[in-house]
Amino acid sequence: IMKDDLARLAPAVERELREATMRRERHLANQRVAYLAYHDSLTDLPNRALFQDRLQQAILRSDRDERGLTLLLIDLDGFKQVNDALGHHAGDQVLQEVATRLRGSLRASDTMARLGGDEFAVLLPGTDVNRAQLGRERCCTISSIHSTSTASR
Repeated sequence: IMKDDLARLAPAVERELREATMRRERHLANQRVAYLAYHDSLTDLPNRALFQDRLQQAILRSDRDERGLTLLLIDLDGFKQVNDALGHHAGDQVLQEVATRLRGSLRASDTMARLGGDEFAVLLPGTDVNRAQLGRERCCTISSIHSTSTASR
């Protein structure tokens, strides 16, 4: 903008501010889409895709460091009856509560994910057989659920 044409200054500044706002909104929307691609919208836990990536990384790290890891697969007993008797809203609340309780029982280095429906997975890196059993007991006790499978390496 030339000094002799200051009348164009206000519209130019307004246009730049609008474009900056649009760029910021587009950036936030892209971040949200990326987040939703790897997280369960109901429980806000990692989804199956993100969990598989973290599991692969944990296996590689476990091999490199020669330390064990534990994978717990959790299925909620009686969940179908909750949905049938009380409705899906109540079932959603149960899933959210289980996710909150399990998340609270884990270390920062552990990963918990909702695989779908009433199935969850917990990855406990750097664990031996004793810690695997302790982790299983903590998870199952906190939410009154049963681990369908425990694997430790």
